[in-house]
Amino acid sequence: MGISLDLSQLDYSASGILLLLWLSLLAIVSKLLAGWLAGAPWQTKAVVGSAMVPRGEVGLVFAELGLKMGIIDSKLFTELVVIIANTTLLGQLLLKWSLKQYVNH
Repeated sequence: MGISLDLSQLDYSASGILLLLWLSLLAIVSKLLAGWLAGAPWQTKAVVGSAMVPRGEVGLVFAELGLKMGIIDSKLFTELVVIIANTTLLGQLLLKWSLKQYVNH
């Protein structure tokens, strides 16, 4: 994946950075909301939701296939990889926090 990544494709303007942050936040919040559907205490819901956040490896495979097949361009591919990296890193932190809440409850 790293060879296909071209960081010069990113929009480093304020609006470009805000868009990437917004999409990363949306990806995380949507998975956390899915965890709230679990019929359990909030600590369990937080664990379920945060465990669903860092699932980027499948997204990376599909993004790479889309790039190779010409379905997406290198700019969109780079943006997708950045969003996947954000959710993967932040998801681990959320999972660690939620597991502490679950154990202490």
